[in-house]
Amino acid sequence: MDLVVSGGNQSIVWGGNYFELAPSRCWLVWNKPERGFTLAEAELAWTNADSVVRVFDGNRHDTTTDHPTEKPLRLFKWCASLPWSRSATTILDPFCGSGTTLRAAKDLGRKAIGIEIEERYCEIAAKRCRQEVLF
Repeated sequence: MDLVVSGGNQSIVWGGNYFELAPSRCWLVWNKPERGFTLAEAELAWTNADSVVRVFDGNRHDTTTDHPTEKPLRLFKWCASLPWSRSATTILDPFCGSGTTLRAAKDLGRKAIGIEIEERYCEIAAKRCRQEVLF
């Protein structure tokens, strides 16, 4: 986990409440309005940003998912658009799964690097990134 949170750059760690991380005064909260379909009604992300708590309200997905812990594309676009996040030149997702972070970065014209251990999810991520940006 040191790789993700060190180096002085702004970092976001989804599920950060499950790890022993440095204290933070800024947490990101994903409030899931639908109830009964998920393990939790909200998810927390630790960040080293010097900011206040931020809350994103949004359903889990508009369509079917390709990964068991896939987050909505709108959520990652929101994260990448936070004022302190925009200064990062490259977004790193060391657990990129089906590539939601990579797709969000592409849609926003940002550079991104994704790392995934499972080949099937790498293929899904590559396919998502090949799709054209429509808006």
